[in-house]
Amino acid sequence: MSKKAFVIGCGSIGTRHAENLDSLGVDLAVFDTDRDRQKELADRLNADTPDSIDHGLFANPDMAFVCTPSNHHIKPAQKAAEAGCDLFVEKPLSNTAEGITDLLRKVEKNDGVSMIGCNYRFHPAFINVKEILEKEAIGNVVSARIESGSYLPDWHPWEDYREMYSAKEGVGGVLLDAIHKVNYSRWFFGDAKTVSSMLGCESSLEIETEDTASLLIKYKNGVQCEQHSDYTQRAPSMSGQIVGEQGTIRWGGKTDTVEWYDAETKEWTTEVNYENWDANNMYVDMLRHFLDCVENQNQTISSLEEGRKDLHLAIAAKESHRKGQHIQL
Repeated sequence: MSKKAFVIGCGSIGTRHAENLDSLGVDLAVFDTDRDRQKELADRLNADTPDSIDHGLFANPDMAFVCTPSNHHIKPAQKAAEAGCDLFVEKPLSNTAEGITDLLRKVEKNDGVSMIGCNYRFHPAFINVKEILEKEAIGNVVSARIESGSYLPDWHPWEDYREMYSAKEGVGGVLLDAIHKVNYSRWFFGDAKTVSSMLGCESSLEIETEDTASLLIKYKNGVQCEQHSDYTQRAPSMSGQIVGEQGTIRWGGKTDTVEWYDAETKEWTTEVNYENWDANNMYVDMLRHFLDCVENQNQTISSLEEGRKDLHLAIAAKESHRKGQHIQL
């Protein structure tokens, strides 16, 4: 019997997840406060169209996907957990810590499967970096530098970037938008110990949020990681370097590769080339993982507890910028 999923929010990411779920044979219901947008997606995918979140949950879906703007994640997620749904919430988990403890308690009470939508854990580059680290190929890791950036108006050229949630105070900003780096860096290095940050909006973009975020994170295992994110790079970029005592891993740049340097042989080895890779694959693989965990009632590799830790670090980074000091986590 096919699983039933209720997708809450029919914006760009909700539409992507709904289309991918449909391709995987999942029965769908979709809801959005924009009824025209809801109807257009539902008609394309032959999905049910409940007239409210409560109505959609009354139909007893197996899973709920919360794909609304981050400041509207917690209440529908709580309702879905109370209804007994296994729960997928888009990143970031929220824009504040309010209500998160209660949400996690509801998920735990129902013994529910949960996942935060950090799709870069399913990117071939980062899967490969994780494998190299687990093999200890570069020895004891000492430091890392990770950066990504792209021009915000290019994200959704069909709409005014000034009206996107990314541009709005209290919900957007590049720090929360780029929380992927916080998530996969914790996957690589473990939990963080301290964070220091500088945030700013120095470009001509007409937005209410920061367009640039620079973080310095110290992890409990001693790794020191610099992270840069921005809304301003006209040529999109995603790259990184991890330095160990016996070698170095690097990825991204113009070559779209992951490679690592062996200090003993003094040679670089190219591990993976993702130049012609379809970015939607990582979203599909993420959903396959979630559906498999739901089917077998196993926990995912990136549960809502992981999302809580990511958000906690981001909130601490904002506090660091505001106070001009390191923040203990």
